[in-house]
Amino acid sequence: MIVCPMDYTNTTRAELRAASVLSTQFETLVYTNTDLLASVEDLNAQLHSREQVLSNRALRLPFAELIGALTAVGKTTVNDLKQNYGSVLLGATDFVSPDGVGMVASRKCYIAVARSGTEPLTAFSLQKATPSLVRGIDAVTWSIPPFEGHSRPTEFYAVFIRGTYFVLANDRHTFEEAVQQLRAKRDGKPLVLPNGSPGAAVFGGHDYWAYRVLDRSRAKDVNAAGIDAVPSNVLALAFIVDSANNKSFINIYSFADVAPIFLRSTPAPVQTREAGVWRSDVVLSNAESTQDILLAGCGKKVR
Repeated sequence: MIVCPMDYTNTTRAELRAASVLSTQFETLVYTNTDLLASVEDLNAQLHSREQVLSNRALRLPFAELIGALTAVGKTTVNDLKQNYGSVLLGATDFVSPDGVGMVASRKCYIAVARSGTEPLTAFSLQKATPSLVRGIDAVTWSIPPFEGHSRPTEFYAVFIRGTYFVLANDRHTFEEAVQQLRAKRDGKPLVLPNGSPGAAVFGGHDYWAYRVLDRSRAKDVNAAGIDAVPSNVLALAFIVDSANNKSFINIYSFADVAPIFLRSTPAPVQTREAGVWRSDVVLSNAESTQDILLAGCGKKVR
């Protein structure tokens, strides 16, 4: 994916473990440092152009449900998470179209990881949540009204684990499985990309990345999953942000002989020296390209 070896010494073991846990259940993974969870007003104040503001809004798309869920149980919960945890990973799968206008829904699990060398407040306020025993897990639960285009309220399950993780999911079984794996003594299998590259070497050192395995056999709704227009020879997508240089790129995993072209607002990909990897560089301030990539990666088509 990346031609030269990456320095991923800043990627903590806890983050690698969280990515491993999510990769066993989900086809889409997204990682960000928690600075992105700052209020829209604070983020806008730090940016220098309308294009940067729009691009940051696009990057926040995969974390909109996390922000909405936490805001529903306390005014300070998003800020509390940002202060006590350094990064958040999202796993998403089972994409479902709305009834009419609205966002695509999916089964999701968020895992926040404590900053390296610090101990988070293990009980930041979830004022409106209800204590609940979930398969032996001392969790909290709450619900929010249905999203536009969907008829059922969304139920959330959350727990703090060992002062290292905060887990939040919108599906009970997903929540149980993630918590059990994080509590296990042994680490799971590390994330490996279709061409054999270790995920840690590819994604480590970046403060934002998204990865999507295109498993068409498990898609419940091809249109909602956002893969109807993706060539069948594309195995996976990876979107990596180099925010320090205002750049990003998408790597397309395909062993085809011709460039797989399907993202309308990004340059045509070129074949890298690494087998099975095509790459397209994207200016991070190009909000349209950023949004198109994340919609393709997260199955969040807006109807």
